[in-house]
This record gives sequence, structure tokens and C-alpha cells, in this order.
Amino acid sequence: MSSSTEQLTATYTSPANAPFTHTSTVTSLLTSGAADKAAYLRSLREAEDKAVEAEKGRVADEKNEEDNYGEEVVEE
Repeated sequence: MSSSTEQLTATYTSPANAPFTHTSTVTSLLTSGAADKAAYLRSLREAEDKAVEAEKGRVADEKNEEDNYGEEVVEE
């Protein structure tokens, strides 16, 4: 498969949340064969899954901070 790497950047803004940007390195497809396309789509799905998991972690951290606002949290 002939390919090159590219940076994929997504920026999220919302009136209710702080903006954030996520950047991933992805492989871009330079050929048109079916097997190459399938491999390329698989790599994009994997990159998307990683981005979703990173965002879930960020949201969980924010929720934890909000839940503990004004309270002393003791790390064990």
C-alpha cells in the first residue's frame, strides 16, 4: 500500500464548554485498490476510536473536578 502520513486536527467549541483541539497522525491513501482502501478505512477507524477514548477521559476528569469542587480530595 502506498501512503503518506498526515496530521488530522479537530477543534471543538461550544457555548457551554471550554474549547479543545485534538490532533492525530493518520495515514493518507495514495492508491485505489480495494485492499488498500479497506486498510486505510481501518486505520481511520482506529484513530477515531483513540480520539473518542481520549475525549471520554477528559470529560470524566472534568466531571470528577466538578463533583469535588470545594472539597479536599485525598489521593490514596
